[in-house]
Amino acid sequence: MKVLKLSQEATQSSGSHGMSWQSFRIGTLLGLGCVALCTGWLAGCDGGQGPGPSPQPVAWSTIIEDDESGAFYSVWGSGPSDVWIAGGEAGKPSLRHFDGKAWSRRDPPLAAKLRWVHGDGLGKVLVVGDGGQAALYDGKAWTTLTTGHPGAVLWGTWLQADGTGWAVGGAASAVGEDPGPDKLLLLRRQPGATSFEPVALGERTKWPKSSSSQLFKLWRDDATGKLFAVGGRAYVAASGDGAGWQESFSDSSGAPLFTVHGRSATDVWAVGGAIGAILVRFDGKGWQPEALPEDVPFVVQGVFVHPDGRIDVAGEHGFTARRATGGTWTSASILTAANLHAVFHDGKRTWTVGGDIAIDKTQHLGAIFCDDPTVPAITP
Repeated sequence: MKVLKLSQEATQSSGSHGMSWQSFRIGTLLGLGCVALCTGWLAGCDGGQGPGPSPQPVAWSTIIEDDESGAFYSVWGSGPSDVWIAGGEAGKPSLRHFDGKAWSRRDPPLAAKLRWVHGDGLGKVLVVGDGGQAALYDGKAWTTLTTGHPGAVLWGTWLQADGTGWAVGGAASAVGEDPGPDKLLLLRRQPGATSFEPVALGERTKWPKSSSSQLFKLWRDDATGKLFAVGGRAYVAASGDGAGWQESFSDSSGAPLFTVHGRSATDVWAVGGAIGAILVRFDGKGWQPEALPEDVPFVVQGVFVHPDGRIDVAGEHGFTARRATGGTWTSASILTAANLHAVFHDGKRTWTVGGDIAIDKTQHLGAIFCDDPTVPAITP
């Protein structure tokens, strides 16, 4: 298997406050379909932590870089022997499964590109994607689920251990347009149900002109049941049943947040950006900007928070970086043209997935990378 040697030590840690100016490449704002050339700023805040030892660079191995089934958008697993990777092409899902030894295809009976996958850790898996389509796998067979929004893209999902399922997304709307309740989607599936029902997000302020009018991802703190959803805004639910949602953050530039992940209800992180990548942290009271490494690209799409507090991020042009618990970043970009959309740790291995997502064409190629060189490659 090809092992990619990477390495660039970032000189910036989050131990100092202030602005860091840098020039950004031409990048594609993934999921929104716009291209921009700009100079952006990143704001950094140490969150009360001083500099710590630098994490070791991740040594990525290529599992596949030219999967013709389509680009990949999501990776999730209940453990090292149960890893799921979702993506596809227009009208065609692609769902890869790794059982710790070998790869298999587990495509659901949907006519849609898959955007996200999540499971209950007990054998069930929920996938969502284009056309408002969703399906649930019970370990043996698939069941298609009705969402009531055939014109929407469902970007994110979450499946609780009790069978409650969540999905977020949005219908097509212009950038800066207030999406209204029929376009900004938060959906809930009750245990055992074959359909989703809408959940109200409550009052919203007017959206900035550059803001995205969709929800992209959500994350749940299982200990408290508190839910977090991000998109053009960040929202926090007051209770585990999805009631009392409150708008809790918006970037002054209207920059969207693409992905959210955490390790507790008082340590939640989200990534995004519109005129430069941004990283923000929720401490239980509010969101604060945090520093990213100086070589960060125009777009960062993926974030994963380890139980020990380390943070992995992934973005365009093969960019990945790891933040130590003390705040020091180590970049480990992959020698690939792929834009990386998600990053995940299964308890043993770290994964990152993506593809040529930013290119407007009918046939995209998917890419999967892992930090374990013993994982077998996938033959195109």
